[in-house]
Amino acid sequence: MKRLGITVLLIFGLVTSAFAGKTVNVRRLTDWEGTTMTDYALINGNEITTESVKFNGAVGFASLLVTGTGDVDIDMELSADGTNFYDPYTTDGTTCDSVTSVMDSVTTDRWLVLTARLAPYIRFKIDPDAASTMTFTIIYQEEY
Repeated sequence: MKRLGITVLLIFGLVTSAFAGKTVNVRRLTDWEGTTMTDYALINGNEITTESVKFNGAVGFASLLVTGTGDVDIDMELSADGTNFYDPYTTDGTTCDSVTSVMDSVTTDRWLVLTARLAPYIRFKIDPDAASTMTFTIIYQEEY
């Protein structure tokens, strides 16, 4: 009887996690001052840092939609606490370009699929190479 109870609990746990709800979040990013980044004016040479985006429930699928006109470089930083952010490095001391450099020289509308990351928070650094007006939207799948 004890085995049956344990088996039922184990199966219930596996089934409920297999059918856990998932949702897709779509929202505009804001800059570090809280300004929504819709038709956001960027000045050549003035790097902008976005808000911290909480990814605790994210299940590995994320994208950044960039629309508008201009020329920007985009980097992603990771954080364990939402306050202290870091560029990710490999064990040999080189940066993980597949994570850090999201895109060099975005000049047209782009749907950027982000490399999977293991961090509860992310943010982006946007470095315009020319005067630009762009909109930044984060899209990610989350389990609830």
